[in-house]
Amino acid sequence: MTPPFGTPILRLIATSDLHAELRDFDYARRRPDPLKGFSRAAGIIARLRAEAPVNVLVDGGDFLHGRPYAALPDQGVGAVMSTMATAGYDAVALGNHDFDGGLSLLELALVNDPVPIVTGNIMRLSDGKGFRPRFRLVQRTLTVDGESHDLIIGLTALLPPATLTGAENMPWDRLAVPPVPQVADDLVREMRDAGADLVIAMCHDGPDSAVALAQAGVDAIAMGHLHGLFPGPGWRASDGVDPVEGTILGVPAVMPGAWGRAVGAIDLSLNWSKAGWTVAGSHVTVHEVAAQRPPVASAPDVLAASRAVHAAALLDAQRTVAEVNIPLHTYFARLGLCRATRLVAAASAQAVREAVTDGPLADRPIIGLAAPVFAGGLGGARNYVDLPSGVITKGDLRDLVPHGDPIWGIPATVADLTLWLERSVSALRQVIPGEVVPELTDSQFPSAAYDLPDSATFDLDLSQPAAFCADGAPSGHPPRRVCNLKIEGMRLSPEAPILLAVTEHRMRGGGGFPVPQGVQEIKTGTRGDRALLAYLEAGDPLPPQRIFNFLPIPYAIAMHRIGQGARGYSTDAGAVGLVRTRVSKDGWDSYRLSLGTDPEMVAPTLSRG
Repeated sequence: MTPPFGTPILRLIATSDLHAELRDFDYARRRPDPLKGFSRAAGIIARLRAEAPVNVLVDGGDFLHGRPYAALPDQGVGAVMSTMATAGYDAVALGNHDFDGGLSLLELALVNDPVPIVTGNIMRLSDGKGFRPRFRLVQRTLTVDGESHDLIIGLTALLPPATLTGAENMPWDRLAVPPVPQVADDLVREMRDAGADLVIAMCHDGPDSAVALAQAGVDAIAMGHLHGLFPGPGWRASDGVDPVEGTILGVPAVMPGAWGRAVGAIDLSLNWSKAGWTVAGSHVTVHEVAAQRPPVASAPDVLAASRAVHAAALLDAQRTVAEVNIPLHTYFARLGLCRATRLVAAASAQAVREAVTDGPLADRPIIGLAAPVFAGGLGGARNYVDLPSGVITKGDLRDLVPHGDPIWGIPATVADLTLWLERSVSALRQVIPGEVVPELTDSQFPSAAYDLPDSATFDLDLSQPAAFCADGAPSGHPPRRVCNLKIEGMRLSPEAPILLAVTEHRMRGGGGFPVPQGVQEIKTGTRGDRALLAYLEAGDPLPPQRIFNFLPIPYAIAMHRIGQGARGYSTDAGAVGLVRTRVSKDGWDSYRLSLGTDPEMVAPTLSRG
């Protein structure tokens, strides 16, 4: 809905999923990154406020914990809170990762309420009251026909319980998180009864969870958790969800990505009558840092508030912890060639191997599984691991294993592993004989949900439809893509017993993988980053190996976008059958993958755009 011309406007400005990325700096790579960071987002916020003086600023959660300050004594939470306070938020939600440091650390961060936290459905078990205020009322004044009228805005936040799957430090003995549909109607009614003319809700999840808020009668929704941009092309239109206009059941909704790469805005045009305020129209936009013209500068207040923690994090990231004799990168991970990811998987397998030594499971083959968390996608053309041979610093280690989850073993079968891999390769689009696929990967599937094995290989048949949806739910199609699976070079029966080495996050359902049910997990007591460090220090060999090969599809071609950093690895590109066809100025290069065997399918001429 486009706001009618001349009506008063309230602008909702939203950030989400900052993950402690306070500055436009990449600590793992030890270089500036002008496309991300709260410092840049704050510059956009200032622009948006200047354009619409009547506004509210909210954050959708997951602001505390991330890569930059994880190794610091307080994980940087004090600096995050004091830096966010410079922006003048009207309400801030809690996300699942804000509990990663435990309840005590979270409560320490919230001492003296540096930002106004609201928790609509996080309740204390001791007294049934909200962990923080369930909502907050703020007042703004708008002018209509020369007269000033007060507008009371109710701000609340909902944390869908499904996002807490795998949250190892969530204090379930002290807090309850009821489902959004269970509390939404009563919460909105309570806010209206308290005097709210408009109700704005933050929802730390995507459109599926936000539907309940739209049904409850909120006036606008700020989403998060999925790190996507809504409205935007990465979403499928469905009943009630319009990813072009940015609405859910007609209610304007925005998702502003992650890491300060973008800021969302919803302009609500309002009508005033004696009966009160009503929404006459809306306009939803996403403002990416990369798209700002002229480029947005970092906010001086944010830089000043984060100066000390920046210096500490930079010093910590520069510490040398290991050495490697080959480059490690993730440019071709989606095509089954990624030594960086296989190293992480192999380290996980070694941790499980040591945990079951001399036990009844010691003879089982162990397959490590890991995902290339940084492999392009919505994170942008620079969102890759790219480490030269030589020293590995602590920042590099964090790049390879950003979350440091505990490693667990899962008793499984070869059939279980096959289904697990089907979940991963569902991220690749189906390829029909004789067709050209414009982009091989489905942007709705994050690279963090693309587990690859260390010691298993297989053939991949992309002529078959994907067996899983982006959230891990079955698509309705049978799993037929993974063929000829071998473990350590051997074909085993589907019933053969094995062990999978995964993170606790995966075991608890993170990423929507088909975890075998009714098995007793093996807790190694080792975190993923420490397992990798031990593996590197031991100098365990890991020969180069293509994890999967594509089965031929007659007269078929798939295009694939990869960041320009891949140009330095032309040998690897050739090993997976890629031919670069286009270079562009936006940081991405286009490659062609010929899946057919027809000799006339020659490489096209390299073009520029």
